[in-house]
Amino acid sequence: MRLNTLLSTVLLSLVTLTACQQANEQTKASTSLPTTTATAQSTTLKLAPLNQLANAQLEIALTSEQKQTGLMNRPTMAANAGMVFLFDPPSPACFWMKNTLIPLSIGFIDAQGVLVQIEDMQPQSFDKHCAKTPIKYAVEMNQGWFKKNNVTIGTTLLKVENPQ
Repeated sequence: MRLNTLLSTVLLSLVTLTACQQANEQTKASTSLPTTTATAQSTTLKLAPLNQLANAQLEIALTSEQKQTGLMNRPTMAANAGMVFLFDPPSPACFWMKNTLIPLSIGFIDAQGVLVQIEDMQPQSFDKHCAKTPIKYAVEMNQGWFKKNNVTIGTTLLKVENPQ
């Protein structure tokens, strides 16, 4: 129940952030040369389940290129760092670990903000990790982060803050 509330707020915040980011990208596109960088949005988000101190600093992968690159080629990642992937509209999604050097856990989140599935993924593997239902978000964290922070299936996220 705690994660359900958190996820709903997180999702609403991400949708708002996504809309702002897309408007910003459109403005940039009209005033600058095209770029091929795959770097994810650098905004840091704070993810905290209700009544819990499990905070995560998340990068946001919005574009197809950012989603394809994800956390590839990173030799390390801070303990509470991760990446969130947005799927609008909610859709089926699969992930693999090609060129990903660190073990990760992925949480699949539905359109209601509920964590519906968690998978552990091994570095440099071509094994597919697919959501069993259409998802709105996927969150990749260091392997074991969800368990360590008592973030379990059925939990709703409380909020995502964009610290200023």
